[in-house]
Amino acid sequence: MARQRSTSHSFDDRLRKHRQLLEEKYGATSEAEEKARIKRQLRQIDTAVNMNRWLASANLKPPT
Repeated sequence: MARQRSTSHSFDDRLRKHRQLLEEKYGATSEAEEKARIKRQLRQIDTAVNMNRWLASANLKPPT
């Protein structure tokens, strides 16, 4: 029996899903250190999204 492959997800889709999970986790936690860690991860995701868009752009220009 052939194994079915799952649908592939783009890098942006995976980042969007991870961001949503982190935002939910951020709202559910009250510990200051955990909130700070989650905020750092959210900023890293934003940076990754921006870099991916820049790399995928047709007119590649240096980031500002």
